[in-house]
Amino acid sequence: MNKQKLQVLLTRLEKQLDSPQAARFNMRTFGSRYTTNTDGALPGFTPVCGTQACLAGETVLALNKAEIHFNGGIILFSDPLKELKESPSYGGQIEQAAAEELELTTAQKQRLFFFKNWTVLKRGWPDNFQHMYENAQTPQGRLYAAIRRVEHFIKTNGRQ
Repeated sequence: MNKQKLQVLLTRLEKQLDSPQAARFNMRTFGSRYTTNTDGALPGFTPVCGTQACLAGETVLALNKAEIHFNGGIILFSDPLKELKESPSYGGQIEQAAAEELELTTAQKQRLFFFKNWTVLKRGWPDNFQHMYENAQTPQGRLYAAIRRVEHFIKTNGRQ
């Protein structure tokens, strides 16, 4: 687990807390184009960039491994020269890139990028952080829950 890179992610999330970018954060999508039908979208809060992303999506953006596609979605850089792929990346690619950058084990990846009821082994966010996220009525509330989650993940060295 790379704590320095996790700290970069945490700093990015904190900077977004009081910005229009807060509406982008959505644990239900790695980095998809925003639509009014997007699962987990908060009504009335449209992300200005046209994209929603979870912690994995925010990780690749924070670490300059991707950028927002002009039509929405996250597009990973295809090589070290930062040449963009032609179309937005899919969730599995974003998840893999984020996990590699953060040097996470499979268990750590599941604990950071998923809620417990999303994985077979029931690895994911501790209940208190998941409830905080699910009960949030604003994008800032969701982002605050994610910030607290990442802080706890760092503090416990990825064990929780």
